[in-house]
Amino acid sequence: MDLYKKDTMVKSFTSSDVLKNGRSYNDRPDQHSDSIQILILNLMSEKINTENQFKRLFKRTQHNVEITFLRTATYEPKNTPKNYLEKNYKIFSEIKNKHFDGFISTGSAVEKLEFEEVKYWNELLSIFDWVKVKKIPSYFICWAAQAALNHRYGIRKIDYPKKQFGVFNHFYNGSNNNLSNYWKNPVQIPVSRYTGVSKQDIDLCSNLEVILSSPDTGVSLISDKDSKDFYNLNHFEYDRLTLDREYHRDKKNGEKISLPENYYPKNNPDNDPVNCWKTDSINFFNYWLSIIKKKTE
Repeated sequence: MDLYKKDTMVKSFTSSDVLKNGRSYNDRPDQHSDSIQILILNLMSEKINTENQFKRLFKRTQHNVEITFLRTATYEPKNTPKNYLEKNYKIFSEIKNKHFDGFISTGSAVEKLEFEEVKYWNELLSIFDWVKVKKIPSYFICWAAQAALNHRYGIRKIDYPKKQFGVFNHFYNGSNNNLSNYWKNPVQIPVSRYTGVSKQDIDLCSNLEVILSSPDTGVSLISDKDSKDFYNLNHFEYDRLTLDREYHRDKKNGEKISLPENYYPKNNPDNDPVNCWKTDSINFFNYWLSIIKKKTE
């Protein structure tokens, strides 16, 4: 399976690229009142890297996006300085009465725990309930997708014997004809997880539909037919080097980790990986933001 295509390097961002009100500095400079207001609950351990991934993605879309970053109040991350979080992030009590056009929850490296064992689980459910009551179009990623599906539909989380890791071909099999116009099979997406959900469990929920799945890694993108929320078990947002960083991190920590599949040219970690999923990622976010934009008009 040949997934390698040429890509263009994009400027990275630092903590100075985020203003104290939580909005990203690199959002389009011609911001107007019609900007799409997106709230991102960032649960990832390397928060600045995740911030930069979303900033780059939204900058590449056709839409004017303004981002507010949200953090948990009941759990203090270990890998990001407290003063940085206080300066650049909001907590739920500070934003629950504000207006947002869209909501994103990232994944988190807690998938091996039972949901109730996660320290901020109750706070997370409060946020998920809030976006549902407010009818804010939402996009849940990786573990957050599994958490939201469990909370809303009772979908169980399944443990895998080994980590699904790499870039895999996914195929569109949904009934949403508008979304099919944005993609051509196969759709390429980075995968990095120890857990997932069963297609059989999804099919038992009449309100859920599998949009993308892979013969190698199973279900990826699921949509809610009523709310139009999306649950992605994988990572459109990952940048070119995210899987590389994860591979070397896990290897350094002594974990049994295989090379990410279909990622390094010639399967050699000394070769620079290529972002072969960039176009598919941009197309998805263009679609999702276009849905939100129509609701705001």
